[in-house]
Amino acid sequence: SDSPGDAGEAFAAGWRDELINQTWKTLAEVQPNYHRILLVHVEHPEMSSAEIAQGLTLECDKPMTAGNVRVTLHRAREKFSELLVEEVAHSLENPQLEDIVRELRELHLLPLCETALQRLHPRTDTGIQ
Repeated sequence: SDSPGDAGEAFAAGWRDELINQTWKTLAEVQPNYHRILLVHVEHPEMSSAEIAQGLTLECDKPMTAGNVRVTLHRAREKFSELLVEEVAHSLENPQLEDIVRELRELHLLPLCETALQRLHPRTDTGIQ
């Protein structure tokens, strides 16, 4: 049967999806190369950096190496998590850092955003070990 907890979880899952979708859109606007590489990686996690590089070299007509892909993928993940933190912050009214951390924790997004929080607010203790 549907309990109030189930409804809350369903709302949180829908809200989490909305925030993530918006973050993907923003990443595509601000860093199209990061978006492209991260999307290929997410859609094809089995592909090696060399395979991704080969595919993108053909697609973009610009040579890429496996090393380029690894570095760009790392930067793309960092940018995505920063944008996700910003997206959550925008969704809250006058958010303080602890409000953002609480919201990320409730949405099960904190592990994804922890390094971004550390970069944006170096003395942040997110409570994750």
